[in-house]
Amino acid sequence: MEQGLEDTDFEKIRANLKRLFQQIDHSAEQEGSLPDFYLRCILIDILTLLGNALNQSNINFKSYQNLYFETLFYCRSCSYEEKRTEIHENTEKLVILLEQEIENAAIPGNQIRETVEANYTSPDFSITALADEFHVSVSYMSYLFKKELNQNFSDFLWNLRLEKAKELLLTTDLPIDVVSLSVGYLNASSFRRKFKQAIGVSPSQFRSDRKL
Repeated sequence: MEQGLEDTDFEKIRANLKRLFQQIDHSAEQEGSLPDFYLRCILIDILTLLGNALNQSNINFKSYQNLYFETLFYCRSCSYEEKRTEIHENTEKLVILLEQEIENAAIPGNQIRETVEANYTSPDFSITALADEFHVSVSYMSYLFKKELNQNFSDFLWNLRLEKAKELLLTTDLPIDVVSLSVGYLNASSFRRKFKQAIGVSPSQFRSDRKL
């Protein structure tokens, strides 16, 4: 686990935590298998490793101190069998906090915006493609996108496509099907329906009204 933390390899961190907790669970279920103080030492060591990693990442201690001290109390003073779920959940929350902070620091908001603006006309572009581009999970990219751009991904993507579609409708004589494809919609009917929901008129009507 320590090596995983040093490498910020969160897949390895979670795999090691799962293995450690399985061993602890097995020992706790086998009465007398391991002394209670030994189990507590292992749990506190896990928490200490996470705490050190959070500290080394310059994460403000106030942002997780309540969670940290609550978990420390469970590890030191409570029966593991009684607080097993809380210890597991709190440990995962600390891992998520570390993961988010490291990934957030590595992906500036303007870089996310530029990537979307460079790819929004592709029918294959999606939140999954964006997450893959930055090697993060879809759920984390969704969180980061909203945090950095103050808008969810689907709304941001649609607004870019809508503005481009309006531009093409007013400055070219391209058929609606071609305009649809040019802004990332393979299904022209879907594009027409969404355009009308947003603007109040069909793409054809929008073009004719503005060209009068």
